Amino acid sequence: MEKTVKKIMYHSSDVLFNCFDNSYIKDMGFHFGLKKHAYNNIDNIFIKKENDLVEWDEICYLYECEIALKNTYKFILDCWNWSFEMVSICLNPQKNSCKLFTIEEWEKIHNNNDLVFEFKKKGYDSIEYHNTFEGDFNEASFIVFDSKNIKILKVYECKVIGRFLEISEINK
Repeated sequence: MEKTVKKIMYHSSDVLFNCFDNSYIKDMGFHFGLKKHAYNNIDNIFIKKENDLVEWDEICYLYECEIALKNTYKFILDCWNWSFEMVSICLNPQKNSCKLFTIEEWEKIHNNNDLVFEFKKKGYDSIEYHNTFEGDFNEASFIVFDSKNIKILKVYECKVIGRFLEISEINK
């Protein structure tokens, strides 16, 4: 029987929600990292919004969560944006030395939904990677495939006030 490992990790978003919903997955799953990774992502959200001329009084949210992991695939690279195009560069057995998938399996994979399906067929429920984009290479971040493995513990509202980030807990 596989042992479940529970970790307290953080997720940031510009959307307030009460639970993680699989229908909102943009790439392979829900991304979690240390608190500093989430803060760096919040900075990236605000920078993007500033470049789009959106007002600086916008709000982002920091989610403190318990994630339950049973079988994590340890990825040696950070694919940066985790789009199918980026991930396939790392995993395609015809283009590199990764042998997670056979050529026959890879030919059935056409998008991230197919990819997650194949990961799950192999017994994986998540990916561990070193988040070089939002943090330190030595610290693990995770992509959790299924929302049933995520429990929101606390939600914080984050707002830029001048040059500072104001953070306050939202009562659930």
